[in-house]
Amino acid sequence: MQDFRDQLSDFLGQEDHSQKINSARLCRAWEEVASENILLHTINIIFDKKNPKIAVVFTDNSVVKADLTADQEIYRNLLSQALGYDTDAALEAVRFALNRRSSLLGVFRKKEKEKSRGAKGSPDRVEPLPLSPEEERHARETVECIKDERLKESLYNAMKSQIEWKKGIEAAKKP
Repeated sequence: MQDFRDQLSDFLGQEDHSQKINSARLCRAWEEVASENILLHTINIIFDKKNPKIAVVFTDNSVVKADLTADQEIYRNLLSQALGYDTDAALEAVRFALNRRSSLLGVFRKKEKEKSRGAKGSPDRVEPLPLSPEEERHARETVECIKDERLKESLYNAMKSQIEWKKGIEAAKKP
């Protein structure tokens, strides 16, 4: 009968066990931090090969990548907390990258859609619309559970900007 170390080696392969365990911890932390909608569009998360204090999240959509990149500081803090890192050992950065294969498929699908329904132009710049007092109150309540004041304010500002931007997009769609 094999001992545990041999079984673990067979299961994990010949690569560095601690690296695989850390990668599994990172994946689990990402699942805790990211919303269901974000998880639908993220393909993988790994530690950067050159710098293990940088996490790289691969997405299947350039819009999601842009949204996540805008909130990368928030995700860096949340992932560091989920991994149990203290301030000194915290992640240096979280980068978001577009999975090349998915992005190519997206380009081809976009061209097919444009051909089938005629290319509709979209505005280059969308004017964000301010939040209503009710929306502002809801955003404040959403971040209230966060103990770190700096992180709480950062998350609130990111949420506010994103909601204002999305309201602007919706308003631009209406005739």
